Amino acid sequence: MMVSALDDPKNIVTAFKGLCDAYVVKLVDKAAMLKKLKEIGCTPTR
Repeated sequence: MMVSALDDPKNIVTAFKGLCDAYVVKLVDKAAMLKKLKEIGCTPTR
């Protein structure tokens, strides 16, 4: 999972080409982060 301040399509595509599983733009919303983690098969321990 990549968390970045950059939200332009070129950076997002580059991240996924580099085998990124999920891309979240800062400032991260807690609910959005948890949703992305679940989508890629990761679950928080708390």
